Amino acid sequence: IVVVDAFVANPKTTISHWQETDPSATYSAGWSQASSDISWSGSGVSTPPDLPLTAQETSTAGATVTLPFRGSSISWIGYKGPDGGIATVQIDGGTPVEVDTYSPAIKVQEALFTASGLSDANHTLTITATGNKNAASSASRIAVDAFDVMTAAVRVEEYDSSISYTGFWDRNTARVFSEGAAVRAQNAGASVTFT
Repeated sequence: IVVVDAFVANPKTTISHWQETDPSATYSAGWSQASSDISWSGSGVSTPPDLPLTAQETSTAGATVTLPFRGSSISWIGYKGPDGGIATVQIDGGTPVEVDTYSPAIKVQEALFTASGLSDANHTLTITATGNKNAASSASRIAVDAFDVMTAAVRVEEYDSSISYTGFWDRNTARVFSEGAAVRAQNAGASVTFT
């Protein structure tokens, strides 16, 4: 099966929404998959053998997630709640910024940390669970739901008039595609041209 979700071309900026399962993300020991009873950004959808999209969570002090990215801005999308803990976030190994994820009410798909004004170059984001918590919190839970990365590009969706298709292509909404859909072909000879 060949899938066309979108095309990205220079020179404008675009925000890419990367799920917690992005293959660039490296998790240390101590993380586990969050339950699907919360409205995480991926809503639990998947196509085997991909993992269902929920979130990764930990309460283990020192547990880290590292994400290399290229772009001028990045946001950590996560969870705040009555059991939220404290994490530190670093860009390129710089000074750690403390992020308290406690909230009396549950909030999901929240931008917990944003670094902007970065050079449009390769960077690394590191989130570390401290094992500490706000005095009002019942636990030290840290959740990684997704990342929003701004890059110097423009996204052109699969339905744009600059794209032409030959052969049979059908619409697919069964995964977390950009804008919720993509087209796919599985017959020999089907082609797509993007100008």
